Amino acid sequence: MDRLVFGSLVVDQVHAEANRVHRTPRLVRTSPSEFVQLCVLRRGRGTVSQGDRRAVLTRPGDFVLIDTTAPYVYQFESAVEQVIVQAPRQAVLSRLPALADMTAMTVPGGRGLGALTASLLLALPDHRDDREDPVAAAASASAIDLATQALQDHLGFDVGPRNSSRSVLLRRAQQFIDENLSDCELTPSAVARAVSISERYLFVAFEEIGTSPAVWIRQTRLKRAFELLTDPRQQHRSIQEVGAAVGFTRGTHFSRAFKEQFGMTPRERRMQH
Repeated sequence: MDRLVFGSLVVDQVHAEANRVHRTPRLVRTSPSEFVQLCVLRRGRGTVSQGDRRAVLTRPGDFVLIDTTAPYVYQFESAVEQVIVQAPRQAVLSRLPALADMTAMTVPGGRGLGALTASLLLALPDHRDDREDPVAAAASASAIDLATQALQDHLGFDVGPRNSSRSVLLRRAQQFIDENLSDCELTPSAVARAVSISERYLFVAFEEIGTSPAVWIRQTRLKRAFELLTDPRQQHRSIQEVGAAVGFTRGTHFSRAFKEQFGMTPRERRMQH
């Protein structure tokens, strides 16, 4: 077993002979855990039982969700290779309120969102070193989003437009932008890498709200600057420092963009306030 920490995820790459894992009610009581496991098959055949459900994994990429706060049995009849991704239970529960009814359900990894999820989860062990930086945190959140959406899609849950995988990824991209406005290298390609999607898919997601990633970044920067200029706690900052705080490296560029957006210069805004 090789272990890797990636953002909020703990990733184990497992090679084993035929085996049986039984988390008993006693172990649940004496060794509490607050993780949900995403078990992705790379080679072999296995079954997972939890509650009154039983999932069978037969093809590479097939995966299943297991809640470690409840008993389960995981059995392999032959040698097996798999990737076990442990995600914080609360993070999964916020996306899957009906978690208790969705464990031990096989999600095929050969098509659709299941295939996309499996390829992402199986690639996580390729990171040689632990990563707990903001990019890894955002990417791990996107992995949880994608896995839960694949499960709901396979089971036929009506997740609605607000909770569709594209909308979830869009919100994750917007959150990453909000948290990294001071980075002058914040570009659409950087955002796409952070949330583990292609730049083309990022543009498609933003098209659904009538804009583009570059325009969203620019407008979000200017809105944040507008707020900073009226914040009494920021009065000690110069106009150029406010611009730098939202990613504008040149004061003249910041002033020009601000006036185009709001019809006044940053200095006029501060004086007005």
